[in-house]
Order: sequence, then C-alpha cells, then structure tokens
Amino acid sequence: YEYMLKHDLKDIYHWTFEKRKIAALKTISAPIIEELIDTRLLRSEMDTGFYNSIISATDITGYRLEYCESLPDELWDNFTELMYDILEDYRASNPVKQERKRMGKADWQLRDRSEKLSGSKMQMYMLLTTQNEIAAYCSLYVDENNKERIRHNGGFTAVARAHRGRGFAAFLKAKMYLKLLAENPDFTSIETDTMPWNEYMYRINERFRFKPFKFGCEFKLSREFINNYLKLLN
Repeated sequence: YEYMLKHDLKDIYHWTFEKRKIAALKTISAPIIEELIDTRLLRSEMDTGFYNSIISATDITGYRLEYCESLPDELWDNFTELMYDILEDYRASNPVKQERKRMGKADWQLRDRSEKLSGSKMQMYMLLTTQNEIAAYCSLYVDENNKERIRHNGGFTAVARAHRGRGFAAFLKAKMYLKLLAENPDFTSIETDTMPWNEYMYRINERFRFKPFKFGCEFKLSREFINNYLKLLN
C-alpha cells in the first residue's frame, strides 16, 4: 500500500502458484482476474524422432539459423519492436484485458541483465532474414541454482507477424530440445506457462507432450481494496 501511494498507483497485479498465498488472498476476497496453468514436459517423455521429423518437414530456405546465449547488440532494436507486436497479439487473445506499459529497449536489456545476475543462462535459437531481422526465435533459461528444471517461463517462442504459418515455432522448439538432450545431462523437465487461450502455442506444446501440473491465480488489488482491508485490521 505504501508503494502504491509513493508511485501513485491505483491497481497492482499479483500472480502466484503458492497454495498458501492463494488461500490467504481468497480469504480476504481479493479479486481473481485470471486462473493460471503451468505445464511440464518430462525428459523421459521427450521424443527425438518427433523433433527430427518436424525439422526435416520445415522449409527454412531464405532464412539463417543462429544459436546464441546473449542477444547480439545489433539486434536489440529489432527485438524490441518484435516483442511489442508479439505482446500486443498475446494480450489481444487474452479474454482478460489488461493495460501494460510498453517495454522499451532499456527495459528488455535490464531484464536480460537481471536474469544473468541471478545466475540464469539464456539459450536462444533464431531464424534471421536476409536483412538480418528476427523472423522467429525460441528462448529458455537454465538456472544455476536449479539445473534440473529448464525454464521456458521468462523465455518466449515467438514468430514475427510476416513470417507466421510456416511452422517456425515448432521447428525452433525441436532444434532447442535436441540441443538440450545432447548437451545438458542435468535437466529432468522443461516448464512453461503458456495459457490455453493462447491457442496456437498451447496446441504446439500439447503436440510436444507438455501436460498441466501446477495451477495458480492472478489477483488485481486496487488501492481502495487494500486500504479497506488495512482499516479492518485496525
């Protein structure tokens, strides 16, 4: 509440998968704006034959495939514009409409630095056009303090509007998963938080054998709501 007053915020959003937090917020009748799902793919259920069949069936003629662990400096502007379009389309699909601040290049770079400082290693496959623009990419994180879990949460699989409908999302996921299986002996599962209303990506994840395993909630807390709750405590 003090933070909201300091920054003149009318609403804040809080999402959690922790049962005790959800129970506590439900107890005080905090408004739920969306129910969340995390899905997981176990290493034991990963199918290299399936991945290779996707790769062989996808035509990437005219595109250049690149792997990186840090986004090249010359791509940051293009990445920022791409992510603006991606997030606009993503939010348009969400039945829960929310206004979010547009993230600029500095915001994305700060996010990238924060992940690195926390001990997370990004891995990314990209398809680039002949004009050196990102047509599609797939990124995920390997956390130093939890190498058993590969984290798509925080990463994205995204395709630029002009390059959709060619199977690039599944292609890049297949390339990434083959690389993980070949080079990373530590992980036992991959987790992602794609919602069912994001139909295209959710269907791809189902094809890749991701299954729901964790359920959460996102709460919208207004300044008025918190103020009233604090008055009750007093």
